[in-house]
Amino acid sequence: MNQTAPYLLHIETTGLTCGVAVSRESGIVSEFAVNQKNVHSRKLAPFVEQALKEAEISPDVLSAIVVSAGPGSFTGLRIGFSLAKGMAQALNIPVIPVSTLQVWAYSLGPRPEAIVPIIDARREELFVARFHHDANGFQEVEKPTLLPLAEFPNWLGDAPAIITGADAVRLKPQLHPLLPDSATIWSAPQPQMWALAELGYSAYLKGNWPSLTDAEPLYMRAFKGVL
Repeated sequence: MNQTAPYLLHIETTGLTCGVAVSRESGIVSEFAVNQKNVHSRKLAPFVEQALKEAEISPDVLSAIVVSAGPGSFTGLRIGFSLAKGMAQALNIPVIPVSTLQVWAYSLGPRPEAIVPIIDARREELFVARFHHDANGFQEVEKPTLLPLAEFPNWLGDAPAIITGADAVRLKPQLHPLLPDSATIWSAPQPQMWALAELGYSAYLKGNWPSLTDAEPLYMRAFKGVL
């Protein structure tokens, strides 16, 4: 391993998962995660401390903090971004937001079909996006958007697609009657920290991040309660 390779801290708090990882050259060095409701405010900071300890580094070695940016739980997003921005300001390092939909799509690996991650936005609505792999690598085809559930089949179309995300599996009974035969539903049980690490490292290498002031969650609609 390159001895000058940067260490990055990664934070996932957009949904049920409260996860933290430390990576180096996009490879996971340490990772702590739990899938449980209403623990993010209690677990996140201790997980950061434990992940740094297991990686045998101090916070001042970090080069950036990568945050799964949503859409997702308003409360979880605020908790994740508050800790990330507080640490980043103290360490004078950037916060790199990565779309949670992108993380879910990337977790599947290269596929010939389009990859369509979805997140339940409640109120009979979905957060959706479309990605695919081609000769140029992993590409975003359609940006994240908020759709009524009833409009999802028209948005999806008839081209082969894999629908992914934990909510895709949970909503399968509702979705299945609406989908064309060319669409399948498959997902890991939680967003993969290795995917967040690889996407975050790629953004870091490109220098692709906002100012600390502008680093904000991808809420995609006004706050009207807790998702």
